[in-house]
Amino acid sequence: AEYWHNIVYPWDLIEGNQMALRNNLLYRNGKIERNITIKGEVSIGRGSVIRSGTYLEGPIAIGQNCDVGPNAVIGSSVSIGDNTTVGPFSELKDSIIMKNSEIGSYSCIKGSVIGSNVSFGSHSIAIPSTRNIFYFDREFSISNRGAMVGDNCVISSRAILQGGSILLSGANIGEDEVYNADFQGDNI
Repeated sequence: AEYWHNIVYPWDLIEGNQMALRNNLLYRNGKIERNITIKGEVSIGRGSVIRSGTYLEGPIAIGQNCDVGPNAVIGSSVSIGDNTTVGPFSELKDSIIMKNSEIGSYSCIKGSVIGSNVSFGSHSIAIPSTRNIFYFDREFSISNRGAMVGDNCVISSRAILQGGSILLSGANIGEDEVYNADFQGDNI
């Protein structure tokens, strides 16, 4: 390998994703509607639809059977898993969205890892910040990292996940709730 990156903590996945996208295989098997802007290396899987007005700035890897936009903005270093929906006017950057997830319209996700089968409500936010968090009874300084969301979580509309937040699998965040908790379990 040309490079190596240990993935020990959930936030290590962000840098690992950045490195993996260096060798992004370019394929565009999905449907790309009119008025799309594509800059850099962007791969689009079979059966995916990129809707009108969407802006893509690679490197980006979009899986199979995804539905993106219209008018979404996907910035660099984003990986989107199969069967995922990214709603209109949403913004994603420097993040991983795993398979079978739904990102609601007008959402903003940066520097985050969103697990499989997650429902992320409209107008919800997960953006980076710098703070100290506790993970397995150890304190870490997290810089420029958003939320780490486990599988099968439901994030309701207008929720705010502050940087460094860690949600266990199956967590539910209510409408208009601000979440800023550290890791509180055995796995995410």
